[in-house]
Amino acid sequence: MNGLLGLAAVLVLLACPPQDGERSASLGETATLRVGDSVTVEGESLEVSFDDVLRDSRCPPDVQCIRAGEAVVVLTVTGDGGEGHRLELEVPPGGGAASSYRDHRIRIVSLEPPASATRRIERKDYVLELVVD
Repeated sequence: MNGLLGLAAVLVLLACPPQDGERSASLGETATLRVGDSVTVEGESLEVSFDDVLRDSRCPPDVQCIRAGEAVVVLTVTGDGGEGHRLELEVPPGGGAASSYRDHRIRIVSLEPPASATRRIERKDYVLELVVD
């Protein structure tokens, strides 16, 4: 019986990765971060942290807007020297923002949840998918 319980615990850990803290990803691999999380790019001495969402004026999907708007996200990129470089990226609805740091391109694939006309999105609810190439 203990063997089954141990196996169940391992399966739960695999299915539910840590929600906070630091993760690692390979070049070209999508990393999912919440505000306050960071990802280390394997073999590149590079770390990207998702620090904040400064503002979010994206048009909600169920509303007709004059302009699509954007969310401004703050990332900190840290390389070999240890000094962080702040990036502010404007993310349109559906994602699609990018910036460069040294020889790398940092692409934001998506920012969730989408804007809402009926509720305010809390800082802790933002989830960012990014790729470092």
